[in-house]
Amino acid sequence: MNICVGHSFNLNAESAVDELAESLHQDNIKLALFFASPEYSPEEISFAFRKKFPQSDVVGCSAAGVICSQGFVKNGIVGASFAGADFRCAVSVIENANTFNTGAGIEAVINCGKSLDTSPEKLSSHKHLAITLIDGASQAEETIISTLALAAPQIKIIGGSVSDFRQFSQTYISHNGAIYRNAAVLLLLELNEQFTVFSQHHFIPTDNEVVISKSSLNQRSIREIDGLPAAERYAQLLNVELAQLTNDLVIQHPFGYKIDDKYYIRSVISAEDGHLRTASAINDGTVLTIMKPGDIIGNTREMVEQIRKNFASPHLLLLFNCLGRYEETEAKGITKDIHSIVNFCPLIGFNTYGEQFASLHINHSITGAAF
Repeated sequence: MNICVGHSFNLNAESAVDELAESLHQDNIKLALFFASPEYSPEEISFAFRKKFPQSDVVGCSAAGVICSQGFVKNGIVGASFAGADFRCAVSVIENANTFNTGAGIEAVINCGKSLDTSPEKLSSHKHLAITLIDGASQAEETIISTLALAAPQIKIIGGSVSDFRQFSQTYISHNGAIYRNAAVLLLLELNEQFTVFSQHHFIPTDNEVVISKSSLNQRSIREIDGLPAAERYAQLLNVELAQLTNDLVIQHPFGYKIDDKYYIRSVISAEDGHLRTASAINDGTVLTIMKPGDIIGNTREMVEQIRKNFASPHLLLLFNCLGRYEETEAKGITKDIHSIVNFCPLIGFNTYGEQFASLHINHSITGAAF
């Protein structure tokens, strides 16, 4: 497999794609992948990409900032091309994400398998990798990712929730020149070389364990914790007054969902009218732990050290970085420090509305794959 990466900060869509295509050019391209900030016209950039790569699958999406060798950049477009006789990919678009049913997810996995001359049960964890892009405005990530994982539990899945800059109106997914909103795309890669996936966050568990006693899944809102009004109980456990539950405070104290001694983050966005708004859906009866901030720089460095145990110098680092995490590093003035740690090989990525890892939709993480 051969991978080329590139970027452009030209704000003219056609010119940006022209510049990016020069970096991505190689023979026998099977897949062109791009992430673009929302000031580009989705139609213009998708048409320009399709014109440049007419014989390849072209998949892309909007992004609340992109990641490349130049940094975490607010405005621009990044991309990668995948080629080689031993590389194959299949793509399936899932429309109407907010009314998603399990049949659509299973069908997407079956169709991708057929394109690779196999079936879901014959997919291999050693040579198949699934990548998801799910419209973050649909709030359907949990049901989609859990269904896809159920259909092919033996393979690894990573992905990101398609984003804009918190307007929730400019998100889109692009496939072969067509624009989709309120949709998801499943990319199934078949590779004959090693890859590794990862998901990392910097939060540390406290001793405060709670039970979500009443929630609203559709609104991603927690109404009661331990049988008490949610915001009141949350403030009590943080040892602050209810009025002190600012957005800046709550984002630093998300919930952790524990699976096999590892915590996965469920971010709290705000406290409103006695409720807690969250960045992911949480079921009644779920046991969660209140988390506190750890060392984000040290944690990122540990992640890279672990990746480099598998690959001294990967061909590509594909990153899905939570927008909340990006905003945290910006507020602390450490975004450049984080970039210097991950910029040890070719890389692309974007800031998401959430990340997908295995069967989970998670928050405030940096998730991805190294090839």
